[in-house]
Amino acid sequence: MHAALQLIVFWALAFATLSAALVLLNVVYTLLGSDVVFRSLRQEAAIAGVASLIEAGSAWVIISFVPAAVRAMFIPALIVAIIYKFTHLEDWSRYHLLLLLLFQIVLGGREFPSNGL
Repeated sequence: MHAALQLIVFWALAFATLSAALVLLNVVYTLLGSDVVFRSLRQEAAIAGVASLIEAGSAWVIISFVPAAVRAMFIPALIVAIIYKFTHLEDWSRYHLLLLLLFQIVLGGREFPSNGL
């Protein structure tokens, strides 16, 4: 598969799992009787787009060039947490971020086979 196409596929998967994780975060906090403060749909989509691009680029580099270093994906996850913390500085606590990342890991988490895909 062409490298650019791989990156686009990874970006789409990262965006889909991040968006689904945001929906799950909203559902969980609604069930708990609390609200999660989100920005407008356009702003949340832009934040998720940038964060998922960072995740996708990191995943593409790791899987393409250093497949044995999949554990290094904690760095882009940390960057995504920082992005969401700064964009929701007054609204979200660390528990919101932890649940968001946990949901994304559960939704998109699978071990990559040894052939790199």
